[in-house]
Amino acid sequence: MLRWLTAFVDVPTDRFEATVDFWATATGTTRSARRGDRDQFVSLLPASGTDHLRVQSLDGRPRVHLDLHVDSIPDAVDRAVELGGEEVARPGHAILRSPGGFVFCFVDHGGTGERSPRLTDPVEHRLDVVCIDAPPAAFEDEYRFWSALTDQQLSPVNDDFPEFAGLALRHQGLPWNLLVQRLGDDDGRVGAEAHLDVSAGDRFDAVVDRHVGLGAEVDRRFEHWAVLRDPAGLAYCVTDRNPD
Repeated sequence: MLRWLTAFVDVPTDRFEATVDFWATATGTTRSARRGDRDQFVSLLPASGTDHLRVQSLDGRPRVHLDLHVDSIPDAVDRAVELGGEEVARPGHAILRSPGGFVFCFVDHGGTGERSPRLTDPVEHRLDVVCIDAPPAAFEDEYRFWSALTDQQLSPVNDDFPEFAGLALRHQGLPWNLLVQRLGDDDGRVGAEAHLDVSAGDRFDAVVDRHVGLGAEVDRRFEHWAVLRDPAGLAYCVTDRNPD
């Protein structure tokens, strides 16, 4: 059973400190001490509630991966493989790929999780969505996999955005909702990846401006969202989704 979700921002070593500082300030959290066999991990600790965002120093280009906290790693792996996932390694925890190639992990559940409150500066907002970006050929397999793995029904976000299927997990007390997005035919990506979304309501431009002041860069702006890049160059979005 899925007990908690943690998103990891994986970034190159030379951008690690700048990325930790950016996300800690942007989310109103405090960085933990570095840990791991190479001091490669930092957790971002909210003033209240359980942390759900961590940064990892990792060779290669920046990316997002998910840790799924479960009661039994072997049982979870068996279920994921049955649904079309692939186990990559099991160094205590388990590293897998979804049918579309998105990297995620199963880790032991370490206790109950408590969601942190929404942020209020400069307006109410939450970092609360992980969006899995799937190439067109992988989209249906990807959303079926995540729907079955989490025992939740994916549903279209709304008629205006048929390329998105949403998975509402926050109503279960989890810190993240999941989206699966069908990429355009001209996107060029061959495997599923993920990005983070900040939900900021109809004043999302104020959050965009704050993030730019903290060191992010605006990639593209649209009517309902903006695409930004953090100090490691990792793309994420600020959207006008209601943070509640």
